[in-house]
Amino acid sequence: HKTIGPNKITFPLSLQHKIAKKLVLNKLRSIFGHQLRLTPCAGAAIRPELLKFFHAIGLFVNYGYGATETTATVACMRTDKYDLNTCGSIMPETEVVIGDNEEIIITGETIFKGYYKKPEETAKVLEGKTFKSGDQGYINEDGYFMMTDRIKDMMKTSGGKYISPQKLELLIGTNKFVEQIVVIGDNRKFVSALIIPAYETLKSKEKELDIVGKDEKEIAESKRVVEFYENLIKEEQKDLDGYEKIKKFIIMPEAFSIENNALTNTLKIKRRQVTEQYHKLIDSMYQ
Repeated sequence: HKTIGPNKITFPLSLQHKIAKKLVLNKLRSIFGHQLRLTPCAGAAIRPELLKFFHAIGLFVNYGYGATETTATVACMRTDKYDLNTCGSIMPETEVVIGDNEEIIITGETIFKGYYKKPEETAKVLEGKTFKSGDQGYINEDGYFMMTDRIKDMMKTSGGKYISPQKLELLIGTNKFVEQIVVIGDNRKFVSALIIPAYETLKSKEKELDIVGKDEKEIAESKRVVEFYENLIKEEQKDLDGYEKIKKFIIMPEAFSIENNALTNTLKIKRRQVTEQYHKLIDSMYQ
């Protein structure tokens, strides 16, 4: 973090770091090659805990935010000044303002000229060199930028509460036993989810869960597996408000993929497509 410098590190901590570097951290670094010092990362949200982990082993992650329409980077981590809880600093010669509904609005020379042969769609988001991103975010008091969610993805329950699906998916989706998760809740009484287990990782629990030799369909339907994920989800979201929490979920035997039209070419979930494609399954959780 920007507030920590070499002059502020205490001797005991410095000594601990040297020992850890020799015994553990250098081995972790060697996985990526000894010459690698930093690496860019974007395209999806990442938890600050992961950024801090890589930073601790000596590999700086230039996490950032951007879009195809902005010729990629709008903001990213600087190596000399950063806050690992944000998306970094806004790029030079790029202006970002926060508009209505906390929408991120970007102006600069890197803004695209329009969608190919789609003048109506272009007019909705582009005015000169100013692009309405459709993303929500903010700039904190230190000038660091943060993107929070897609406006169109924000959900409003039938009780009038707003839910950030990305927040939940990031929270639970980084658990080693969860391969993919899609959160549902728009105009629903409560939040639910479709979960793809990390089946390979789940093998470490196969005796405990009595799933030895079972295929993915049988595992997804196993009562003990369902109970395992109930406890996992309960623990992961223990600090959330009641209306934010996933109340019901269904374990899926087949992963979301480009082939079944659930992922984009950049491997992002097609939320609307998934909710339409699996609407009967989703509706069953609310009956």
